[in-house]
Amino acid sequence: MSTNATFVSVIVPVYNMEHYVAATIESALRSSYPAFEVIAIDDGSTNGSQAVIKEFAQQDERVVFLQ
Repeated sequence: MSTNATFVSVIVPVYNMEHYVAATIESALRSSYPAFEVIAIDDGSTNGSQAVIKEFAQQDERVVFLQ
């Protein structure tokens, strides 16, 4: 793929998805597309969703956590 690829943002809305958010983010990160980010937007989760997203954001600069 060209190094001039269009940059893509994958938006993941999150609300109490603790049991699914890791698989969702991992799936996006496995993409072979060279220029992308995953923006996980938490809408006030009351379970451990935020902690899962924060861990991914610390480990991979392509993951952005917003709340």
